[in-house]
Amino acid sequence: MSIGYAGATREETFTLEHLGWNGETGSDLVRFLDDAHDVWQINNVDTGWYIEGEEE
Repeated sequence: MSIGYAGATREETFTLEHLGWNGETGSDLVRFLDDAHDVWQINNVDTGWYIEGEEE
């Protein structure tokens, strides 16, 4: 996954069990992975911004 800087990436390996998956199938898995991705993004990607030269 790109973390927002040119050429910067971060790779993590994990299992569904590690994420808390309970073994359901189909669209439940897709929804679970979408939610897990959202949580990972919130915890690991700084999406803040500011205009250089102005007080933060």
